[in-house]
Amino acid sequence: MSDYLPQESRSLTKKMNAYLPPEVIALILRRLPVKSAVKCTAVCKSWYALIKDPSFISTHLQRDASFQDGLLLLSFIEDSETERYVYRLYRDNDAFEEYKQLFLPFKRLRDPEIVGSCNGLICLSHVEKDAWNIVLWNPSIHKHFILPEPDLPAACEVYFFDTIGFGFDSVSNDYKVLLILSDAETEDFNDVWLFSLNGRSWKRLTEVSPINGIQVTIEVGFEFL
Repeated sequence: MSDYLPQESRSLTKKMNAYLPPEVIALILRRLPVKSAVKCTAVCKSWYALIKDPSFISTHLQRDASFQDGLLLLSFIEDSETERYVYRLYRDNDAFEEYKQLFLPFKRLRDPEIVGSCNGLICLSHVEKDAWNIVLWNPSIHKHFILPEPDLPAACEVYFFDTIGFGFDSVSNDYKVLLILSDAETEDFNDVWLFSLNGRSWKRLTEVSPINGIQVTIEVGFEFL
């Protein structure tokens, strides 16, 4: 990675690594904003490994949250004719001032709904009877991931998407999306599916009690570093 840097930058990095203890470098990197930390992954292999380490991400996230007001994500229809949505972040304080306007980096979602968010990672969805999309999006570093469709059984041709939930599993250090489906004809409870971001795959849950369909957001405590 450092091979792509100018010669002066590579020399400076070697000097820093030679004169600064690793724990001091780690402390400096933890104090950087997310965008700056991501850029530092290209400096050298040791910095890349450090910044990508789950413990570094967890510590960076906790420190960042302790120094900032909470942010609220709101969506608005900017153009009623085209139904073009815009997204804005507002500071969760008495002034409620606008923090930033966000622009969707993808066009597959025509009128996406906000499923939920966890520490800067946003889950959006757009579901219809013949097509659906679920996207995990980190606007701070301009990355997103479009979830694959689960391998639904062919026994039922049409489903209702009763519930889509999004949350973070601290035990497995993994983001997960919960999908609950019912038969569109009988409205009977059918399937529960769980998506793992680490595994990039869906798993069908079998031992689940029938429930009435409701929309939920699981706010449990990632940054896409």
